[in-house]
Amino acid sequence: MLGFLLDAHISPRVATGVSVRRPSCLIQSLHTWRDGGYRTASDADVLSAAYDHGLTLE
Repeated sequence: MLGFLLDAHISPRVATGVSVRRPSCLIQSLHTWRDGGYRTASDADVLSAAYDHGLTLE
């Protein structure tokens, strides 16, 4: 199942809110995903890692 990774410009509260309202929706914030290790990564690195984890960047 494809999940969503929210860009660093989107508040992590959005991911939390979606998860509460739609628990079946896999959604994560770049701020907290992989312990925040990709917050300052290049776009290419984020896209590659997101793809590897079955996520699409939003």
